[in-house]
Amino acid sequence: MFFMAALFLFAENVLAGDSEQCDIRLTEIYPFSSTEFIEIGNFGEDDCDISGWSVTDSLGNENNDTHRKYFQEISIKSGEYIFLEGNLYLNDTGDEVKLYDASKKIKQNISYGSGGNERSFALVGAEWNWTLDISKGNVNQIPEKNEDKEEQKNETCLADVILSEVLPNPSGEETRNEYIEIKNNSNSSINLGGWKLYDLALKSAYDDEGKDSGYAIPSGTSLEAGDYAIFYRDAFKFSLHNTQDEAVFLKDPCGNFISQTDVFKGAKEDYSYSFDGKKWRWTSRLTPERENKFDDIPQVDVEIDENIFKNIPANFQVILSGSGKSNTKITWDFGDEKGSSKQKTTHTYSKIGKYEGSVKITGMGEDVIEKFSISVKEFKYPKVKIISVNPNPIGKDADAESITVENKSKKQINLKGWSIATGTSSSKLANHPITENLFVKAGKILEITREFSRFTLGNAKAKIELRYPDGKVAHSVKYKNEKSVAEGAVYEKKDGEWKWKEDVQDVEDVQDVQNAQGVESGGEQQFEQLEQFEQADSGFCFGDEEDALEVVEMLIDELEREMELIFADEEVQYIEVVQDVKDVENVQSVQDVQSVKIVFPGGSKSIIEVKIIGENKIGTKVVGIENNQYKFTKNIPEERHYTIKLAKGIAETVNMELNNFLSYFSNKNK
Repeated sequence: MFFMAALFLFAENVLAGDSEQCDIRLTEIYPFSSTEFIEIGNFGEDDCDISGWSVTDSLGNENNDTHRKYFQEISIKSGEYIFLEGNLYLNDTGDEVKLYDASKKIKQNISYGSGGNERSFALVGAEWNWTLDISKGNVNQIPEKNEDKEEQKNETCLADVILSEVLPNPSGEETRNEYIEIKNNSNSSINLGGWKLYDLALKSAYDDEGKDSGYAIPSGTSLEAGDYAIFYRDAFKFSLHNTQDEAVFLKDPCGNFISQTDVFKGAKEDYSYSFDGKKWRWTSRLTPERENKFDDIPQVDVEIDENIFKNIPANFQVILSGSGKSNTKITWDFGDEKGSSKQKTTHTYSKIGKYEGSVKITGMGEDVIEKFSISVKEFKYPKVKIISVNPNPIGKDADAESITVENKSKKQINLKGWSIATGTSSSKLANHPITENLFVKAGKILEITREFSRFTLGNAKAKIELRYPDGKVAHSVKYKNEKSVAEGAVYEKKDGEWKWKEDVQDVEDVQDVQNAQGVESGGEQQFEQLEQFEQADSGFCFGDEEDALEVVEMLIDELEREMELIFADEEVQYIEVVQDVKDVENVQSVQDVQSVKIVFPGGSKSIIEVKIIGENKIGTKVVGIENNQYKFTKNIPEERHYTIKLAKGIAETVNMELNNFLSYFSNKNK
């Protein structure tokens, strides 16, 4: 009986295939998408029952069922191959597969790395290799045949086919009118069957989770050399986002993502995202199934102060040129959560440090974005002093008035951004910025003329302040005389005291002029008007030696200085003041001047009331000086075009003052 029982048990083990005697091996691993599979083969001479056998990825072991997959009650015959498929948790960039028997004893483990898309890792002979010949449930192909097939397949897959144009925000029904365009850049016809399109979400799901939900281009879709193919949303189904990050991807049948757009967002209606051969650009010129066309874009030059300091206004300007500069919008980002929409503007940083900023120019087609880096430093106040003043030079004051300064520091200084304030008293100062580069070397002196700062100096009295860029006073000088100084007289500091040059002769007092002429009817009144004008806050006075043309030119020049910038609709508008005379070269007297004309480039419907800074000559409110710019305000609702009202007011003021001078010179010559 014992012998019979032992014989029966032996026969049962042979028929069932004892796990210790079965030669079961891993033979093929395919770790891609939802079609993952693991294949095993029976290399023994007997059939084997593998019920309860299992496989895991690298996370599994005999005590951990994480990611474990079981073979069901099944027998595998000698020389036969069977497989498990589905989501087996395999990583296509590298993993480990472990084979366990029914008692969870590990029988074999195979590790693999990255071997390319949609290939299987297969046992061929005694070696494991990556292969394109997927042989699930069959004998694996030998490498020699596989290499030939891979080369042939790659020639088809790696074709020069690109994404060309994407329309994410069409007018009308987006579910039908969105489109994706593909171009065949190769020299031969391409069958697009099996190629796939993805948006950013589908591509992320493919990469992260192995989900392949891309749009498969139908079999038989042929694209001739140089031609375009267009696919509308009613075919590819997924939506192209307008306001959040989006991109489009193209994958060939071998699993190669051979073309993709840049990531984009903020798509404007009926603007396509198109490839120009080098980069992706927005354009309003839609070209489905045609060569891409693009809008003209402006050429952009960004000018920013070289040195920028804490609490001191810095200058920013965009210079646009080219055919695309019209209808543009400017958006500055200064890197400190502040910005501006002006083409030429200033900005003040409140903290030292480095800032990454940009300016965006929005117009037709794509936006142009220029980035810049700003280093904000602490301003160090160098020692600079005024050492001489020339208020009444020989010739025309407007051409040759000057202020000489000395740099007493140990470094060269650029006076751009500094300013010179002038007037008749401390309470009546007008600030005049230095708007261009003006360098003075260490220990050297520099003569500043009105070419760099549009100051004016009184011939009899004046208060002068040299100001740092933040408005603090670096040095100040004042003088007051009962007489108008002679031409060429220079006010300078000698032996610790400010004195007029000793070789300058005394000039006649204005009162002496009046006494010599005698005061006739109206003469006293005219002289009082002139004296009042000399003391006015316009920042300059005239002596009796001034000729009529110089008086007119200086008056016009003063108007130009004070009205250089006005504010209209909260945007800076530039105006130009010109002298309107007959035969300028032949002007001999005030009577030859017909009027003063104000010319405004561009146009505006706003009413602007203007006052020369410091004196209520036209009767309006003034903002004053801010950020080194002259500022004026818009005032009342529209009554008439602002150019008419402004020109009328200025003409009245100018005519009154010219009449004063005319009367004065007439009385003088009698």
